[in-house]
Amino acid sequence: MLRGTILTNVRATANRLAAGGHSSSRAQSTRASKGGGVGLKILLGLTGAGVGTLGYARMNPEFAKTLKNNVPAIEPVLTYIGCDTTSKSGPSQSKSSGFGGVSSTTSESLLKTNPTTLEVEKEAKKSVKSAEPVKHVSVATGESAEETELRRQKQNFILEQALRDAGASAERAAVEAVSDLDTVAAKTEDYATKLMRALDEATGSDDHYMWQEANEAKVNQGSAQKRADTKVADAAKALQRLQETIRKGRADPTTGDNMNLGQAEQTLAKLQEKIENASANAAKSFEMLNLAQKFSASIEEGKKYLAEEVNAIVPHGKSFADPTNLSKDDLNLLLYHAHKKIEALHRELYRMQLSDDEKAKQFRQQLAVLDKEVIRQKTEVAKLVAQKVNEERQAFEVELQNQLRRQVGVHTEHLKEALEDQRAELTRSRQLEVEKAREEERSQHVARLAEAIDLLQQMEAYLQARKLLDEASKKAKSLWLSCATLKHVLAQGRTEKHDPQPLASDIVPLQEVSESSEFVKAVLSTISDKALKRGVYPEVALKERFYKVETACRRLALMEDQNGGGPGRYLLSYLMSLFMIYPKPVPQEELDKEQKVNPLIWDTLDILSRVRASLQREDLEQALRYANQLKGQPRQAAKDWIQELRLLLETRQAAIALMAYAAATVAQDQPK
Repeated sequence: MLRGTILTNVRATANRLAAGGHSSSRAQSTRASKGGGVGLKILLGLTGAGVGTLGYARMNPEFAKTLKNNVPAIEPVLTYIGCDTTSKSGPSQSKSSGFGGVSSTTSESLLKTNPTTLEVEKEAKKSVKSAEPVKHVSVATGESAEETELRRQKQNFILEQALRDAGASAERAAVEAVSDLDTVAAKTEDYATKLMRALDEATGSDDHYMWQEANEAKVNQGSAQKRADTKVADAAKALQRLQETIRKGRADPTTGDNMNLGQAEQTLAKLQEKIENASANAAKSFEMLNLAQKFSASIEEGKKYLAEEVNAIVPHGKSFADPTNLSKDDLNLLLYHAHKKIEALHRELYRMQLSDDEKAKQFRQQLAVLDKEVIRQKTEVAKLVAQKVNEERQAFEVELQNQLRRQVGVHTEHLKEALEDQRAELTRSRQLEVEKAREEERSQHVARLAEAIDLLQQMEAYLQARKLLDEASKKAKSLWLSCATLKHVLAQGRTEKHDPQPLASDIVPLQEVSESSEFVKAVLSTISDKALKRGVYPEVALKERFYKVETACRRLALMEDQNGGGPGRYLLSYLMSLFMIYPKPVPQEELDKEQKVNPLIWDTLDILSRVRASLQREDLEQALRYANQLKGQPRQAAKDWIQELRLLLETRQAAIALMAYAAATVAQDQPK
């Protein structure tokens, strides 16, 4: 029944609008001539029904569609206030179930409805122009204040709905654009990083995966860029629609003072700032990518120039791309050319360094001169400021003294009278306060004495407990110092001679402490008698000894079987050790224990290179693991060194365990 009543009122309103300006003016003049209140009541009722109908149509798309079908003339008004007259379902269909808050269907509709929106705005302008004669007639016939207020409220309601729709659309588009711009920045930085990594580390065919990652990153960056361009264009259109709505609202005298316009302008400024910040971030990432691409082009140009230069050196008919056709003289010529090239580059580098040093020296001299000038100017300015401040202060003090003299003369007599009255009152009250304060001080003194006695008793108990803690801490610190001494002996030795260091004298202090700790006894029992009596080679000695063992193992690199290979095989292995490139490069990921390895594919030189790299990184445990992979005669040559390294690590592990125990004991004994 409510919908039928609303439709009836809307039909009547639409028929009056379609009748034209002449009939409207005649009807209004007739109502004005009557001068009665019945016409005014009917007009107010119809206006309220019309506004309520438009508001209900704005909230319910189904009702808006029904209203459009029954009253076709009202379609421009419905479109202008943002009613959806084409949807077949409720408002819940416009909500997105995705993560971004806007579904793909909504995004497509935002892209496709731009021309329609322009047409609707044109139709709305036409309808407003057609309604202007009616407004002029109503003003001419003496329109009442109530009608003007209702019309103003209606226009503000329509404007608020338009601002709300345009703001929501702009905010969704801006959020999507900012998100895609951030994604583009991240993809671009990832592509630039992988490209630089491929240029720096991919030196052979084994590193082709780096270029694959760089190409994949390039494809991802391109797709993200296309998607971001689309979203940014959509956001620009949405922001332009919001800006146009704000402009129209400001231009209309009826809605120019609407406070929602200020909020919409703030929202527009914030969204534009977000998009600008995201665009600036993406631009920074593109600068990084351009730098990487220029670096790649420079490297490719250098490679091409080097290949042309080398091919020009070799004889006709031969090429550096096919090394099998090059003779020994050709190779020597290439090596000589490479040495000359390197020497020339070194001279150029040295010349550039000298030039840069001279420029830096001149720049520092100029900075020193500028600093002196700045200091001088600061001093002069400070003097002028101090002089001006002093003058102002003196003038202010003179004026202040004059004012104070006048005020003192006025208040002196009054103060004398007031002081005489206060003296008598204060004398009486002071006597009462003294008696009261004396009693309070006596009671507080007794309470402080009781608190002091309690505090003294607590301090005595604390000092006794502290004494026990200090004794336990002293033992733990002694244990820690002994362990630190033992660890230093294992690392550096007592003297510069790299002989075995007996540890019996270093274990004696630990054994004295172990009488009160089962853990210390258990750890000391793990130290072998060989380390106590004969001694342990320090870490420095084992490192130096490795270089001798390394030389012997290189000469036996081809004798990996247990039976050996005879003198001929030994001679071949010895000669090969003189011409092989050593040490071999070890991947950084393997040294950082981030890469899985297969020891079965290693030869003796690979193992020795890894042992050498581990010793340089102070990783003795990893060096021992690599050394245990040696086989055959190389393992026999390194057998004693492996045993000594194992003995050193066992002893050092015991020292580290004792130091950790001592540190935990000291931390436990600290007062909380």
